[in-house]
Amino acid sequence: MKIKGFGINADALKEDDLGQKKFDLDCLARNLEHFTDMDFDFVEIPLHRLEEISDGSFSPSHIEKIRRILSSFPFKYTVHGPDPLNLKNKEDISSQKENLIKSIEFAHALESEILVFHAGKYAAFKILNSSGSRRQEFSRRTIEKMLALEREMLYTAAERAEELGVTIAVENIQPYLDRSPYCYSELLSLLREQVDAVNHPNIGITLDVGHAFLSASFYRFNFIDEISKTVPYIRHVHIHDNFGRVTKTSENGGTELMAEGYGDLHLPMGFGRIPVDKVLSLLHHCPCVILHEIHSSPKEYTKEALKLT
Repeated sequence: MKIKGFGINADALKEDDLGQKKFDLDCLARNLEHFTDMDFDFVEIPLHRLEEISDGSFSPSHIEKIRRILSSFPFKYTVHGPDPLNLKNKEDISSQKENLIKSIEFAHALESEILVFHAGKYAAFKILNSSGSRRQEFSRRTIEKMLALEREMLYTAAERAEELGVTIAVENIQPYLDRSPYCYSELLSLLREQVDAVNHPNIGITLDVGHAFLSASFYRFNFIDEISKTVPYIRHVHIHDNFGRVTKTSENGGTELMAEGYGDLHLPMGFGRIPVDKVLSLLHHCPCVILHEIHSSPKEYTKEALKLT
């Protein structure tokens, strides 16, 4: 087996001349047009960013509009599920499950074989942040109950995904100085354990290389060794660069931190410290899409990143 191709997230390009960051269907079409001369095979559609469906409405008319836009370009597509989805949220589990199923069906409508899913947090960030400077603690028993609930929900969703030819690829996420551990998938080892426990052919891993690099710095594990152990589970890859410097939740995404090289920067590969050659040598035979997940990058930088891979 070998990689299926290289891709880019649909919202990768720098915001418009007015400094606006909205991402609607017009912006989607403009970005796809820009990507046509960059030799990408895939484009990833981020449900949490696309204004027309970010509220979870998934109306048939909006889906059809998106399908028409996408069909006019020569790409294949992957789908990133909504960031707020959390299958550990037992108070709202029916709504969370419904939105996951809708996301799977949306991916199928776009002929995507992959739905990226963020592993559930032990509590939503609005709750974590309400504790101020105090780090929230969760008992082992509470965590085990939340993990079991997520496994149950993932297995049910994977049954629907199997019917539609979609794989749910659970993504590892980055640590924070003031909140970690807030999710098991900060550690690739625990993410592998959860995927093993779900034990369904339509559940795999989205390896986020940038997040793993930050976690390796924070938890002091061997970055390359952990990726090597994860390779058999990988169904999708997000690749982007940073300097391995972890921030607090309140600092994530600040321009001043970017200037100093802190945080989950989502830089084009080659702009940070991740050993891209070593990573790619491990992924060369993975049957997956290697997707450049870049934030607000000038077009020429995006081209340079693709050359490195």
